[in-house]
Amino acid sequence: MSENKKNVPLIVALSIPVLMIVLITLSIYVPALFVKPQFDFIYGTGHNYCRDYRYAVQNERIIQLEIKDKNEKNSCPNNWTPRLFYYDVQNKTSQEITFKEAKKYRLDSRYKSPDGFEIVSGDRSFDIFFIGGSSYGDKFLKKGAYARRLDVKSRYYYDFIFLGWVKEGDHGQK
Repeated sequence: MSENKKNVPLIVALSIPVLMIVLITLSIYVPALFVKPQFDFIYGTGHNYCRDYRYAVQNERIIQLEIKDKNEKNSCPNNWTPRLFYYDVQNKTSQEITFKEAKKYRLDSRYKSPDGFEIVSGDRSFDIFFIGGSSYGDKFLKKGAYARRLDVKSRYYYDFIFLGWVKEGDHGQK
């Protein structure tokens, strides 16, 4: 029995770091189980300076705005056209939609959703060995300490255009 009493400090010393790792892991992942974003959103891509029009929200509906000062067409890539996507926050998926389909939704164009979420860009970060972390092109759905990476279909960080949160009565009418 005296051998077991000698091992108690060693057992306590080894269990404290393990217990700390478990508690920190639980404090990070358990709250995320209860955070449920409620509002889908619509976003666009391909809204660069080369196009004839871009999308915007006016009076809760999506509209096309003509671009008056267009760049020379021969210097613009042909494969970039403005595209619209419906992001389903429950299923974590993006689905391309037409302008006609997008006009059916009422949109709240404020940056924060009614339930307090916002879409933020990643930042360039490096670890101690100067290996790159997330990039500006990554988009996250964020509220407080909770953040979830979004699967959005944009080519570059500047290509993503948030248009609006789908208003409450319009959910699930894709």
